[in-house]
Amino acid sequence: MTELTISGFNFTELLRKRLPIYHKAGGGKITLLDTPQQYHLPVTLELLRVLTTEFDSSGVYMTTMKVYSELVPILDAHEVDVSKIYFVDVVSKMYGLEPERTPRCEFVSSPINIQSIKNAVSGYLDKLTSQRRFVVFDSLTTILLYNSLPRIVQFTTDIAEHLKAQHVDAILVMMTTAKGSTNDKLIAELKPILDDRIDIPD
Repeated sequence: MTELTISGFNFTELLRKRLPIYHKAGGGKITLLDTPQQYHLPVTLELLRVLTTEFDSSGVYMTTMKVYSELVPILDAHEVDVSKIYFVDVVSKMYGLEPERTPRCEFVSSPINIQSIKNAVSGYLDKLTSQRRFVVFDSLTTILLYNSLPRIVQFTTDIAEHLKAQHVDAILVMMTTAKGSTNDKLIAELKPILDDRIDIPD
């Protein structure tokens, strides 16, 4: 697999150095990954590939960008080990689809239903058998479109505390928007719970 290079730096190598799960830090670390929208898909694919194949980790992936049935073939093509991932699909039902039930994916009614998202993520944690465990939220930017800033701050803080207690690492994916945007305000509010921040240059 070719390593991912963005704006002159090796993103794959950056992940190997920065993700706390790689350093066997005991888990429970919260990392913010802020990427320009045009790099969102390759960045997310490489993140999941590194986590599942190079770090031999298992985890939960919350998707607000693509439906589960469309996402899995894309992950397979990028050599992501999907057998190590449980999915929380927040978009299929919102689009009016009737997805086929599968033990690997929980289909939440819409991004507004953040309590169901939290419950679905928590419900999968006990099924993760790897010593290295992760949860990827992709993306908080999209969830923020459907919920108020205080509601998302509370949701993220609550679930981060839960994951820390379970020694599970979390990666919060956000897509860079204009300066002074609600995204910036959310990042400022989340700063107290973050252990690391990775910014992808435009």
